[in-house]
Amino acid sequence: MQMSGAISAATLMTATTGVIECWALSIAGARLVLPIVNVADILGPMPLQRPKRAADWFLGTLTWRGMEVPILSFEALDRMAAPSGFSSIVLLNVLSSGGGFYGLVVQQEPTVIKLRLSGLEDLTDIQDRLGPMDAQAVRWQGEMLLIPDLDAIEKVLLA
Repeated sequence: MQMSGAISAATLMTATTGVIECWALSIAGARLVLPIVNVADILGPMPLQRPKRAADWFLGTLTWRGMEVPILSFEALDRMAAPSGFSSIVLLNVLSSGGGFYGLVVQQEPTVIKLRLSGLEDLTDIQDRLGPMDAQAVRWQGEMLLIPDLDAIEKVLLA
């Protein structure tokens, strides 16, 4: 079966089964959830090259596959308390502006979860308390998960 550019195999599988495979990312005080296809790589802790003057959310850069990749603190971007350290760096594919990568630091090694879309509860009652980088909050198996607004993150990164 040949797939058109508009529909990926992952999209077709999700539409057919109602299940999407995601990475659960532990940040300070919350867990983010991202579809597997958004993640390019997961790295262990490593030193970052930090400029002398930078926004608090910009932690520095690292060289990955010959490219300089900016590394960010989601917590600082989202107006939460910034973490004092990290255990992993999750490299994400840039979805807009022609490609590239950026990284988010996380507090624990990410885990793969399979979200059944029918099992997600939309937490509309807390939407007004979400940060500027949160697209939505949902409850899954009794746990609140944040869905980050990747477009908003990329706009800040590109500004």
